[in-house]
Amino acid sequence: MSLVIPFFWIVGSALAYWLTGYLLSGFSIYTPLIEIIWVAILFGFGMTLSMHKRNHRTWVKKLVIALVVLLIIFTRINLIPATGIHTLLSQFKITTSFIDLILIYCGWSFFQ
Repeated sequence: MSLVIPFFWIVGSALAYWLTGYLLSGFSIYTPLIEIIWVAILFGFGMTLSMHKRNHRTWVKKLVIALVVLLIIFTRINLIPATGIHTLLSQFKITTSFIDLILIYCGWSFFQ
């Protein structure tokens, strides 16, 4: 059962991502909305990988994870000018794929 939920998450999010792109491709809100949906898909996928959904009182860890996710969202939709961040990441050859992996990790560790 633990492998079924992430699989259905991938299938369902692929359909939602395609449907959003299909319906909103001509509108000006398309780019920020599709980025927010992509971040939510990655974070949600990480949450489905978490086997232990215990409710601990680790609010500081959850706050830090939420701030990291918000920082990633705001830099992706260009609400925060991130030229320094992009320069630093390019120095270490970190691409958006690695940022996507960080989002999956944040979703996974949210309930750990």
